[in-house]
Amino acid sequence: KERSIQRRVSRNLHIKRLLHSEANGKSSDSSPFPVPPLYAVKVWVDDDLREELRLSGREKRGRVFIEKGAEGMATLRGLKGEMFAFFRALKKDSFLLAATLPRVAQDGTILSPESKEDAIQNSWKIENDDDVAKTFAMADEFFQNATMGTSSLVMKRP
Repeated sequence: KERSIQRRVSRNLHIKRLLHSEANGKSSDSSPFPVPPLYAVKVWVDDDLREELRLSGREKRGRVFIEKGAEGMATLRGLKGEMFAFFRALKKDSFLLAATLPRVAQDGTILSPESKEDAIQNSWKIENDDDVAKTFAMADEFFQNATMGTSSLVMKRP
């Protein structure tokens, strides 16, 4: 148990350092918007599950940062581990994952889905390692399309 806690604390401190280096402009990226090698994943817990588990505050929704190249980008087990590290109230391996690309305002703000039905209709299930890889590849493509070329969107990271 202590090793698990130590790994989680170490991971969180590493991500905090990456975010802090971004704020100080010490990123190695040469783009006009320095970006640390992180994916920002906005997570919402389904309304039924919220009610059943009596979740509040941070456990209803949140933003999880996943470092590029981490196991959370490559395997379903790793991605579930990242989610579990943030949403501790969920029992390990007792939840399903689905993804959708974000709706982005012109100023780069990520918007919530307009309705539950809209979110469900535009999402896909993440059930295996291939789905995880496809999801992150789609996020990279979406980010590149949104920040390059004729688009005027400003997004900090995929």
